[in-house]
Amino acid sequence: SLVARLKENMEKLMEERDQYSSSENREKEQNKRLQRQIRDIKEEMCELAKKEAEASRKKHELEMDIESLEAGNQSLQADLKLAFKRIGDLQAAIEDEMESDDNEDLINRYIKLTSSFGAS
Repeated sequence: SLVARLKENMEKLMEERDQYSSSENREKEQNKRLQRQIRDIKEEMCELAKKEAEASRKKHELEMDIESLEAGNQSLQADLKLAFKRIGDLQAAIEDEMESDDNEDLINRYIKLTSSFGAS
């Protein structure tokens, strides 16, 4: 009976050992999967960090372009205002010249008329 109990205990211990071994193998496999997932996540994080850096660089470049375009736009608007002022001044000068030409024509006609009345 002692040998039978020892055999029984030994079988139980062997079953437990097999269960532990199976459990250990499952844990090793799960550990490998988790390590693979960690590695994949780290790689993904590196890729995302690169993309973020690239996006940040592009954002900075675009902000610089915007600043440059805004400065150019302000310069062009100032040039346009100056051009409109010059156009206005030129139009006023032309109108003044036309008015003085009209006045000279009227004066010349008056002189001709008065001289023709005086001559008669």
